[in-house]
Amino acid sequence: MKRFCIFCFTLAIATMFSFFSCTSMEEMPRFVSIFKGEMDNVKLVDYIQDKENNIRFTFDKNIKDISCNIFRDEDETSFISSNIKKLSEEENKQFLLSLENQRDIEIGEAFFVKGEVKDRFGNSLLFKLNFLGANYNPCTLKISEVRPLYSKKPKSEFIEMIVTKEGNLSGIKILNVGSKKEPDYTFPASYVKKGEIVVYHWRSFDEEVKDEIDGSIISKAPEASSTARDFWGHYKSLPKRKSNAIIVEENGIVQDAILYTDSKIQEEEWPSESIAQAALKAFESGVWTPSAEIRDAINYHITPSASVGRKTIPNENKSNAKQWHLYKSKEVTLGKRNK
Repeated sequence: MKRFCIFCFTLAIATMFSFFSCTSMEEMPRFVSIFKGEMDNVKLVDYIQDKENNIRFTFDKNIKDISCNIFRDEDETSFISSNIKKLSEEENKQFLLSLENQRDIEIGEAFFVKGEVKDRFGNSLLFKLNFLGANYNPCTLKISEVRPLYSKKPKSEFIEMIVTKEGNLSGIKILNVGSKKEPDYTFPASYVKKGEIVVYHWRSFDEEVKDEIDGSIISKAPEASSTARDFWGHYKSLPKRKSNAIIVEENGIVQDAILYTDSKIQEEEWPSESIAQAALKAFESGVWTPSAEIRDAINYHITPSASVGRKTIPNENKSNAKQWHLYKSKEVTLGKRNK
């Protein structure tokens, strides 16, 4: 009888240890997995600035605490009043930082956001992001003349544009006018009036080049125009594009475009994928017609001293090869209306 009792007690103890041992083996991996997951760093997934200088932040996990401040200078003495709020009732991953007064930041003015976020487990992230004041009043540009090539003795290349709606140039881009690493040009902040002529020069090869961002600045470089606002790329040399698709765009919206090819080349396709994509963008936006194919581009033998231009600027936002004419050396009118 005693042996039987001892056996039952031993069996009960063994069964109990076996139960807890199995439970530990089952739960431990889950505990480790959860612990490891919650100790991951908080990540800033995305941030977007709109035309009112509101900035939307998206984080990869729910945020318990967030603080953000806007400054003009690195000393952090020039503080700009702002508010931050979450954008969703269901989760705390998206937040909107907005100015108390939108006009506290000028168009094109440099500023930065400094912030810190924490999740409920104490994981934190410190961040600093640089911005330029949004262009809430962009101008509209129409291309009027282009000289795409250059020679050793510069009569240099340029893109001439007419302002058809007054506003600011800040952030407006010209695509496919740079190098492979920096293919595009972005205008600095500069207010322009309707009817003004803006000239972009691909290259800077003179010490007197200056961006004429206001009336007090005069560029005295040999290729500057006395009747237009001159802006300059920082290159000294660039690949010569005998076929190209040049786009003027603001915040991804195409304002105007020109597609051209040299008649002596007789190419059936665009020479690079980037140019082909730009041509497609111009066509799909409705600005260039009737297609994005190179056969529907402007087709002249353009020499380094010649240009292509429009005699009149159409009211509608559409362009095609028939609008453009070849101007030989003495007919080129940099910074002036075409004849």
